[in-house]
Amino acid sequence: MIGAPPLPALSSPTGDGEVALREWRLADSDQVAAACSDEQIQLWIPVPSPYTLEDAREYISTRERERLEGRELGLAITPAIDDAKLLGSIAIVRPSLRDRRVELGYWVAPEARGRGVATRAVRLLGDWALRSLPIDRLEIIVAVENVASCAVARAAGYEQEALLRSYLVDRAGVHDAAVFARLR
Repeated sequence: MIGAPPLPALSSPTGDGEVALREWRLADSDQVAAACSDEQIQLWIPVPSPYTLEDAREYISTRERERLEGRELGLAITPAIDDAKLLGSIAIVRPSLRDRRVELGYWVAPEARGRGVATRAVRLLGDWALRSLPIDRLEIIVAVENVASCAVARAAGYEQEALLRSYLVDRAGVHDAAVFARLR
């Protein structure tokens, strides 16, 4: 989105006592490369395959530019007590501040799954976005077959509003998408 206003930066890490969200660091590259090589992330997230250390470095090094250009605010998910350990990634993607809405996207490293990490991160970033951006609506759009991600959206308090038929295309084919939303 050329000409979009910059997205605000996270002024400091934000957390809930269990997980924290913070800016990316180049030191995260090894952990990003390992996580993004995971079969489930490869299936649902449009990342390069195979995913290399250089891909991770490129991703991390472009986060500030993407934020300043108003396209994405990408953050690392870490344990609250150890911000060097990567649990996952969460981002504001495809912001439409003119329409007062943003979409959230996320993934969780294999060893952190099933512990509520994504649900906590979605709540944290959603709360921050509603406080920090001129928006009224948060969206999560996910393939209906991605049962875990649909469960995260529901557990984080998002309501399913729609089913978009043949909406997402990935390595596995064409998928119907569930649209979840949280309003101000």
